Amino acid sequence: TSPLPQAPAQALTGTVRNPDGASLADAVVSLQPTINGVAATILELGATLKDPEAPRSTSALRTAVSDADGRYLFIDVDPGSYLLEGRLADHLAASEPLQLAMAETTIVNIDLVPTGTITGNVLRENAASHVGSLVYVEGTSYAAVTDPAGDYALTNVPVGLSNLRAQYPGFLDDTETAALATARSEERRVGKECRSRWSPYP
Repeated sequence: TSPLPQAPAQALTGTVRNPDGASLADAVVSLQPTINGVAATILELGATLKDPEAPRSTSALRTAVSDADGRYLFIDVDPGSYLLEGRLADHLAASEPLQLAMAETTIVNIDLVPTGTITGNVLRENAASHVGSLVYVEGTSYAAVTDPAGDYALTNVPVGLSNLRAQYPGFLDDTETAALATARSEERRVGKECRSRWSPYP
């Protein structure tokens, strides 16, 4: 009998562009699976905060760097739900949720936009210290962990509306919306105070 034909390799490719549509070289492009819309790296960080001693599985995060023409390439990409992100050192970034079907090649261009910083504070009811709460921008891999005062900073977040979610084991999740706009400075830092006071599960 003849062997079964090999399935064609799945590929994801595209061009990284700046806000004016020009191609960008040397941008870091990342690809990772999502579960119920949450990026694998967020789930991994949450699991580590919950149980630092538990064994960790190999990270599912994959990275590539755009070439001189701004092109990136991932091969052997299985169908499924993914988060595709691009970042460049000069305060440009983008996040794009993807649902990849069975196809030999999927083309997705990444349009980077300016970024800023979201700062805030998360307080847990009756807690002496507020360290260790996970705060992240939903649908992205942008995440931070609170310090003992409950303060956090999410850096290099693409401008626009961001839905924030805060988590801590044994407490109900809390969400806030932050409107991030480009500031009149080279750093493009914009602060949004998101103060939340949590109650434990009933």
